[in-house]
Amino acid sequence: MNIRLTNILGKSRRVAQLYMNWPTALLDRSRLIPRRPLLYHLRNGVRFHVQARSFDVQVINEIWIDNIYTPSPRFSIRDGWTVADIGGQKGIFSVLAATSARGVKVYTFEPAPDSLAILRRNVALNALSNITIFGVAVSSKDGEAHLHLAADSGCNSLIQRSDVPIRDNVRVEAWSMERVLKTIPSPVNLLKMDIEGMEYETLLSCPTAYLQRVERIALEYHDDYIQTSHNTSELVSFLNSRGFSAHLWPERRMLFAERNSSV
Repeated sequence: MNIRLTNILGKSRRVAQLYMNWPTALLDRSRLIPRRPLLYHLRNGVRFHVQARSFDVQVINEIWIDNIYTPSPRFSIRDGWTVADIGGQKGIFSVLAATSARGVKVYTFEPAPDSLAILRRNVALNALSNITIFGVAVSSKDGEAHLHLAADSGCNSLIQRSDVPIRDNVRVEAWSMERVLKTIPSPVNLLKMDIEGMEYETLLSCPTAYLQRVERIALEYHDDYIQTSHNTSELVSFLNSRGFSAHLWPERRMLFAERNSSV
């Protein structure tokens, strides 16, 4: 059996172990079903409202099967943690964080109106009272910003991408990372971030005094299809100079940083 077939069969088994309605998830991942609203049932009781024939099922698989934000024991969510989900989209990671351990508090930030509505719906669907939602973008400064709405909500961004069609633009409220960390009433054990290229300006503009309230960062970085004067090497150096130990997972375009004093 060749390696590619082995990988496909292995992923199919993991999908079947995660979803109760796994045949639909496999067809959706291959884009073999019509574009329509779907309700996914996970075997642990979690449910998600999503859109078929979009990136939604891929996001669920990456977060719940591949553990892209929680890849190691030191990043696995523990009892009593405070988690910030920057770029919450439809709540896939927020729900994972909120249900992974006892006493976890999640603060989720999502500006896109359509995604925000489904995020709220998914939180209510799972009867989660430990997720606090903010309908704002996170950027380099407080104020208002243009949010570019892509054909697929997973590609919405404050920076216009060159690889996806834009269906609309909306004005949204934007908060700086400083304001986010002022608003969360306790140190952040895990800062998850997926904001389609704004990760550079958002973190680089955050005062050191506020970054010191963060213990771990797991972010998806974007170095293609966006116009920015910054790069991942600069971001790694910046975080290392602010007391973190940062490294990249290039195959998944992920950056992980852990404060040197955290345990």
